[in-house]
Amino acid sequence: MAAASAVAEWPNLVKNIFLTQNKNAAGIFGISLFLRGKPYHLAIDDNIMFHNSATQEGPVYAALSDDKTAAWSIVIEKVWAKVLGNY
Repeated sequence: MAAASAVAEWPNLVKNIFLTQNKNAAGIFGISLFLRGKPYHLAIDDNIMFHNSATQEGPVYAALSDDKTAAWSIVIEKVWAKVLGNY
C-alpha cells in the first residue's frame, strides 16, 4: 500500500515505464525497466489469471480499480513475475 500511495503523488513515474500507452488489439504492452542499472525492454500480454468461482470474482494476485478501468498495477506485477521467473 505504501508504494501504491507513493506512486499516486507522481503518476508519471509509472506512466513512463509503459512503452505502449494505449490498449491494442494484440493485448501486448511494451515495458521499459532498469535492472541493475541497465535498461530492459519487455513485452507482456494482458492475460490475467482470474478466479472462476462466482463468490471470488476478480484477479487472483491483484485488484482492479474501483471503476474497473485501470489495470496498470496488475500489468506491473505481471512484469515483475516475468523478471523474477514466476509468481
